[in-house]
Amino acid sequence: MTARVVISADSHTERFLDLSEYIDPKHRPKMDELNKRDEERLLKILENMRNRGQETSYSGRKNTMEEFRITVDLDDRMSAITSDGVCAEVVIERGGSRDPDVEFLRACNSAYYRWFNEHFAGEAYRFIGVAAITIGDIDKGIEELKEAHNLGFRALILPGSHYWFPGALPFHDRAYDPLWATVQEMGIPILFHPGFGRENPSLPADPDGQVFKYGPLTTLELRAALKHFLLGGIAERFPTLNFGWVESGSLWVPPLLDEYDALVKRRPGGQSQELLPSELFARQGFCAGPLTKSEVDARHRLGIDNLMFGTDYPHPEGTYPHTQSMIDEMFEGVSAEETDKILATNAARVFNLDIGRLTSSTVAVG
Repeated sequence: MTARVVISADSHTERFLDLSEYIDPKHRPKMDELNKRDEERLLKILENMRNRGQETSYSGRKNTMEEFRITVDLDDRMSAITSDGVCAEVVIERGGSRDPDVEFLRACNSAYYRWFNEHFAGEAYRFIGVAAITIGDIDKGIEELKEAHNLGFRALILPGSHYWFPGALPFHDRAYDPLWATVQEMGIPILFHPGFGRENPSLPADPDGQVFKYGPLTTLELRAALKHFLLGGIAERFPTLNFGWVESGSLWVPPLLDEYDALVKRRPGGQSQELLPSELFARQGFCAGPLTKSEVDARHRLGIDNLMFGTDYPHPEGTYPHTQSMIDEMFEGVSAEETDKILATNAARVFNLDIGRLTSSTVAVG
């Protein structure tokens, strides 16, 4: 039996990552205050969930502060993913977000780069670091990205909209071309994840408003990025640049591709692009994250080469520790070739992972 390789294209560090020893001491008070606000907000959300009877997530883990505060050192993480049959992870971190102080944000970025490089050094081939940069000043943003890339980071995350960057231009503006060119030259993908990006605003600790406020971040903001990349000329000008939406669902994408295609077809000469938006997405775009059975069933609608799996580890709403049984259920009746693409080879291609090395690892299930 061939070993099953599972790559999580949506994993995270622990929620409250302590970067105190890596950041300039002058920024520590602000970092402590940020973490305190985040914890207070989460406590109110968890209280509201308990009041509504949402004691556990769909993977069976409890929705408690202890679960959200879990500290994951490398040994613990390796033990967890090994037992869960996950060979490699794309690891996204949020620390330093939701603050307008650009100097502080850059200090958080740099501190995280150093922490990640040190923390995962022993198993670096299994873990993809995701860089976050500030883009109010494109040149400085590129410098941040180069710092991260030199430390081994292999992806870039941005908010779905430029609006969270004071003074920033829309993503389709040619002023960003040096950034897109740098990312393309590095051969790394751009990710969009709801609630992530250093300048995203803090959602108030209002549990009744979370769906209303978080939902638009997942849809409207992230959809804005899809429009800019497919209709704004970015994908055409940078044909090997990959970009994807993580933990954002995938069922919303095909209808928008249909809409964008129809727009281009209705206006001959109004668009200079040679390929339809759906063709550009098929060539360069992807969706990743914890999947539903409906998403797997609709895999051909999005594109079999454009869908990736994710566990959302260590968050309690993810698939851990039942990833294998949930995969079995979701992929029942799906061919081995298509299952392998969604679980592993699509992510290995986009994130430049050594699939052969992962296949031979003790983590591969077989």
